[in-house]
This record gives sequence, structure tokens and C-alpha cells, in this order.
Amino acid sequence: MLSEKYINQYTAEISQATEQIIQDAPPLCELKYFWGDVEKYFSLSPRSDTKPNIIVWGTTFPEELIYAFDVSPCIIAGGSLAVSALTDDELPRDTDAISRSAYGILANKLTEKSLVIIPITDDSSRKISYILKSKGVKVYTVDIPPAGSDTARAAWSYQAELCAEAIAKHLKRPFSKRRFKSACTLVYQAKAALRDFTALSLSRSNLIPDTLRMFIAYSYYCTENIAQWTNNLRQLSEKIKELDEDGASNKNSVLIVGSPIYFPNFKIPYLLKDAGLRIAANIDYAAIRAVNPLKPNKSFSDVMNDYYENDCSGAYAVNDRLYRYVEEAARRFKPDGIAFHILKGQIEYDYELSRMENMFNEKNIPVFRLETDYNKQDIEQLRIRAEAFGEVLQQRKYAEVKPI
Repeated sequence: MLSEKYINQYTAEISQATEQIIQDAPPLCELKYFWGDVEKYFSLSPRSDTKPNIIVWGTTFPEELIYAFDVSPCIIAGGSLAVSALTDDELPRDTDAISRSAYGILANKLTEKSLVIIPITDDSSRKISYILKSKGVKVYTVDIPPAGSDTARAAWSYQAELCAEAIAKHLKRPFSKRRFKSACTLVYQAKAALRDFTALSLSRSNLIPDTLRMFIAYSYYCTENIAQWTNNLRQLSEKIKELDEDGASNKNSVLIVGSPIYFPNFKIPYLLKDAGLRIAANIDYAAIRAVNPLKPNKSFSDVMNDYYENDCSGAYAVNDRLYRYVEEAARRFKPDGIAFHILKGQIEYDYELSRMENMFNEKNIPVFRLETDYNKQDIEQLRIRAEAFGEVLQQRKYAEVKPI
């Protein structure tokens, strides 16, 4: 039973984070659907559906596989500081913020019918899967081969086949190639709509705040009805097109690279905003997954191979895919700077920083490394550093202006 103190802290956290985004957002009635969808996801009341519950730990799993069984996956991404307090007696204090938060949220989502699918991307996911199994939770782990090769791709495809069999056994319904193709089309349409919305919001960044754009992208992982979500996003995009076209903001732009940013913890985006910076894009495995649709008209093995080829989570010994995504984003958005975001405990991204710094140096793009967690004690220190970084970018821009 959750204590009243915990419930109040959790409710206040979600409410305050949502209200902050609403205040910055344009007054569009089409946004109400997304406020409600995310609020429902974070509600402490039981899920409304009565179907057997499939829970997916994190955002590094092809949700097409779940939708193929006519079931909406409950995706546990993390983001809440309040629920992390629930894990103090079970997880080490140095466990990364996303794992602690996701573990706390999971406790509220679990039912006796739950099957929890955990992709093994790091030591935390491996250890937590063991802890859950020892508690009697029905857990299915999916190993992600850490080195990209023909053998690794075959191993991943085989893992996906076994996972489909496990889901079929749990739900007591067969896996169908026809339903899988329909699921791929469903997810493709949703992500194509999100990709279009993202491009549209970037072209009207004076009207659509960075935090709202990131919130809408995150809502994809919260919805229980992906078709309805897609339809509402299309309506939102059409409404935004009707607004006066103000062009993009002329603020200095940055790419956020590294650890994923999950609602309600938007501490870093707001710090960058307060420093007068615009977020051109956030390049992490969750953001890339949300706007990178896989082509649906392919076989099961081809879709799984495409997923593996595009995955840039921390599971890989050398994260070449993340490097390529960052390199492509730097070429496309031509940012003034890089904000390299590290959540304490996610050392797998620190390993990638030195190699990326060489790339940024060659492109003459300054890098600002932020290491933090979900607590707010370091906000003032980070704000001072973010403002100093913003001043550096502004001075560089003035220095590039040639005298008349």
C-alpha cells in the first residue's frame, strides 16, 4: 500500500510538470487529448483495460511485436523522481535515475496477469530482471547482441522469434504474420505522423516550444490507443499549419546527445531554455525510435533486422549507430553547440563522448557536458554553467559577423 506522502509527492510532480508545459504551449484545443493521455498513463489508478497486461521495460524493444497480438504495450520509460524513493531499499543508491524511476513506476503497473519484457541493455536491466524474477514476477528477458555483425543480427532475430512465442503463450493466442504486418503499418503511421509533427514544430519554433515538442514525442510511449493517438496528432499538425508562419527561432541552437530525457523530468530542456538556447533535436535511443519508422511491407526477420540496424541504445560495445545519428544531425541542423547529457550511472554514454568530441572539434562545434540525475539540488550550478555556455555561443556568433 502506497503511503499518502508518496502519493501526494508523485501527483504533485506530474501535475507541476504538465502545468509548466501547458503554460508555455499555444492555446490549442487539440492539445487536450495529449494532456489527458499522459495524465492517464501516470495515474495511480489501475489501467482501464481488462486484457492481459504486457509490460515493456524501457523503449528499446520493437513494439510492433506487441501490437501484433492486438494488445497495447505498457511501456515503462522512467522519468519520475518521486517514485525513485520506492526503490531505496531494493536498488543501490548509485543505480541510474531511469532504472530507479522505471522500477518504481513498474510497481504501480504490475498485475497478476503481467508479463514483463526486459531488453538487456546494461548491468542495471540485467540485475533488475533477476530481482523481479525473485519476487515472483513473470519476466522475459531479451538479450541484445553487443556487436553488430551478421551473427549478431541472426541472434537478435532468433531472440525476437522466441519472444513472440513467449507472448503467444502468455496471451494464449497465436502469432499471426498478417496481424504482424498490420501492426507494423499501425506503428509506421504513428511514427510518420510524429516525424511530420516534429519537422513542422521546428519550422515554427517561436510558436511551438521545445518542451512541448518533446512532450508530444514522449506521449507516444504513454498511449493505450495508438490509432487514436495518430489521428489526434495529425489533427494537431493540421491546426498548427493554420497558425501564422513565424519561421524558426533565431536563438543559438544545440543538440542534446546522450542519456534519454523522459517526462516529467525535463530539467535539462528548461535549463537550456533559461540560458537562451534552442533545442534543434535530442539525439538518444528513445527519441530516435519515436521518429524513425520501420517500413512495414517486409517479412518478420527483415523488420527485426531493420530494428537492430537502427537501434542506438547503450547495449553496444561501440555505439556506431549513435555516432552516425549524431553526425547526421550535426550536418542537418548545423547546431551552434552540443549539450552532452549524462545521467549519473549511465557510464555507457561517457565512453562515447571522447570519440564524438573529436568529430565536434573537426566541425568546430563547442561541447557542454552535463552530468546530473533527477534531483533538483544541482539546478543552480547547472544553470550557471548553461548560461556561460550560451554566452560562449553568442560570442562566437558575434565574432563570425564581418564588419560592414
